[in-house]
Amino acid sequence: GGSYKSALYIQNLSNGSANLTIEFINDSGVVVHTITEPLAAKASKGYWLSSIGGIPAGFAGGAKITADQPILAVGRPHIGSEVMTYNGVSSGSITAWLPMFFKNGFGSYNTALYVQNVTNASASLTIEYLNLDGTVACTDNDTLAANASKGYWSLAVTCDSGSLPSGFVGGVKVTSTQNILAVGRAHLGSQITTYNGFAGGATNAYVPMLFKNAFGGSYQSALYLQNVSGSSANVTIEYVDNSGSVVTTQNVTLAANAISSIWLPGVAGLPDGFVGGARITADQNIIAVGRPHLGSEITAYNGASTGSLTAYLP
Repeated sequence: GGSYKSALYIQNLSNGSANLTIEFINDSGVVVHTITEPLAAKASKGYWLSSIGGIPAGFAGGAKITADQPILAVGRPHIGSEVMTYNGVSSGSITAWLPMFFKNGFGSYNTALYVQNVTNASASLTIEYLNLDGTVACTDNDTLAANASKGYWSLAVTCDSGSLPSGFVGGVKVTSTQNILAVGRAHLGSQITTYNGFAGGATNAYVPMLFKNAFGGSYQSALYLQNVSGSSANVTIEYVDNSGSVVTTQNVTLAANAISSIWLPGVAGLPDGFVGGARITADQNIIAVGRPHLGSEITAYNGASTGSLTAYLP
């Protein structure tokens, strides 16, 4: 209906000018418009797709960006009056994990799943919708054309085996014969947010922005963990405040592929007014997503398995 729009941000991380090629690819895998231009050293630039004349009205798809210098990219969808962001990714994988997926969960929580084929060959997909205990509720097999992207809306999911019941709360595992990327777009009542799928996990995860009844009581958070291994995982969550002190520790056991949904106001020993993050360790590979609730607004972001000496925000 014309209410879905996007901005794209690109940052040049190098000390030299970068030559960019941006291909806008529709959901059939067809390049509908290409931009070729320079981006100055260390510079960042935003592109509002609705103002780019070569992109047709009604466009739904993705972008492929290549450069002769290292770059970062961020997508910013506008879904009606809701605005969210997610990270561009430099390469794909034959597996994607998404630990937060709903179908009429909690009455009004639903999710769209987006998968992009980042190769020049058609991909065969197996999409498994996983219950919180790690068992498979529904399996859907599909194909995705070369370079194409496709969305799957939870209320319209079809299953080749099993079923996706109303009230479903769980996650998704996508496996492919070609390298893919995935993004989850959660509709939480009237709020909409996005996060990146994970190609795999690690035995560490860091989630830097979490709250419990903070800033007058209106800042809260949910924390999602998923075991992406084939064995049961013992997980330790250390809640670390802004001074770096561990204020409480929580232990969780996750079966293979299982998901833990933790609402911080319910965590015993975590004080009211908590502002900080989580340091998570496990004996199997895991992934983590943080979901802050800032008053009436809700957002989400990916936890990271490691850090570095430099960070860029484009």
